[in-house]
Amino acid sequence: MICPSCQSDDLLSLNTYKRSWFLCHACGDAFPQQKDRYSLTFLSDPHLKKMKEDEASMYDYFIHQDHIDYSIGTAGDFLRQHAEPNRIAFYGKRVLDISGGNGHFLMEIAKLGAEVTLTEINQPTIDYAKATHGIDVHLFNFNSHSIQAEVPKIFDIVMARAAVMFCQDLAKFAQDTREILADDGLVIVNHSVIPTLGVMLRVQLDEFSYFRLRQPESVIRTFAKAGYVLQSRADETDPSLYVYDHDLNRYWTLARYLHEQPAMRRLVSAERSGKACYAFRARDRRRSTMIFRKLPNA
Repeated sequence: MICPSCQSDDLLSLNTYKRSWFLCHACGDAFPQQKDRYSLTFLSDPHLKKMKEDEASMYDYFIHQDHIDYSIGTAGDFLRQHAEPNRIAFYGKRVLDISGGNGHFLMEIAKLGAEVTLTEINQPTIDYAKATHGIDVHLFNFNSHSIQAEVPKIFDIVMARAAVMFCQDLAKFAQDTREILADDGLVIVNHSVIPTLGVMLRVQLDEFSYFRLRQPESVIRTFAKAGYVLQSRADETDPSLYVYDHDLNRYWTLARYLHEQPAMRRLVSAERSGKACYAFRARDRRRSTMIFRKLPNA
């Protein structure tokens, strides 16, 4: 087995409840392998069993009111933390929000004078966004579609918010996006999550979850090879209780305890042997926002 990011075979495997993770000592990226059977299915909690949701239906909650409120709030955070400091003007710009959920985030951008388009993988969310906002919405799956085929238009700004972790082939996506991006156009990769033990344990009960966790340097290298230049980068630790809220459920806490200590022992052993382990041991969720500008064709 080799790392899909850098083709190194210097990998460390960590066992979590529904998947095994493989962490690359060479580049710091991580990828999972789903399990066929789970060990605690005799307990009553349904999350410990095989669930019926699929890659798309797991996002049915996008149209619930609490997530609608969340989407509107994150739009304000994004504008304050990233758009305003980088002097990104949306007025008159053609903006594509990839895997943009219920569209409420994007409508805050539309209020600034942008012409907006949305993609999403979840059909109920697509139907909701079309009916509620009356905007152009397309079905798009990172791993089975090409963005230029599904959305054959030209944009000034393409946003991929909390999304690239679900993209298995980031190099292809970066290259494909050039086909729909105007000269000097921007790609905003927002909240790209890096691999930490905290994140891997937080998602271990999900039937479908992150396909890739990447170091920001890995994302930057990928976009540079595709013909972009980095304009800004901002790293943060998620201030929410995302990785801790499972501690409120005794069954989920049990699953964490059963996998956390063996994983920590493997990570400490790797560190003591001189292997690069990045922030693999962290229990928090760390993420980066990177803004890339498309370079002219050579």
